[in-house]
Amino acid sequence: MPMFIGCDPGFKGALALLGEDGTLISVVDMPIQHVKGKNQLVFDSHGRPVERARQTTVLDPHAIFSLMSGWYEMANSEIFYIGEKVWARPDEGRSSVSKLMEGFGLVQGMAYGLQMKVVLVAPQTWKAAMGVTADKNTSLAKAREVFPDMQPYFRRKMDDGRAEAALIGLWGYQKYIRKELLSAQSDFTESTD
Repeated sequence: MPMFIGCDPGFKGALALLGEDGTLISVVDMPIQHVKGKNQLVFDSHGRPVERARQTTVLDPHAIFSLMSGWYEMANSEIFYIGEKVWARPDEGRSSVSKLMEGFGLVQGMAYGLQMKVVLVAPQTWKAAMGVTADKNTSLAKAREVFPDMQPYFRRKMDDGRAEAALIGLWGYQKYIRKELLSAQSDFTESTD
């Protein structure tokens, strides 16, 4: 039996590792780092111009790779990367879409590089299967219900990325079990909707 990595991509997303029996082993916020950005000219309380260094938040590719490669080595057999399909919506700003796509591409590329089996799932598909809606509170409640031993990881409202990563991984586990039982000829590694 394989292990499963669930990924809610983006800067506020997370990565979750599920074992061969579908138990949640680990869930980690998407590793980020703060780096120096462009300098900005501001004015102090006396009206004098002061140049300040701005900080910007970026994904930490080294930490992500270290985490994923560690999980890959931990797996006794194969490991599946279950990622949420993402696309731009007309109401989203360019900057937020750019960051989301960056996270999606970076983590998915690492999964391919580590020779994991990659499966992408539309948000509507895994959410319907898990019985949650677009309301992040439903994902938190469901994660607390199905992973009672891991409730401390889902206690805050801002832990919704963790909850969704864990549920995406669980969707992959359940899909694998169903396909394995129903048809040994089915290829689980194809992208599914």
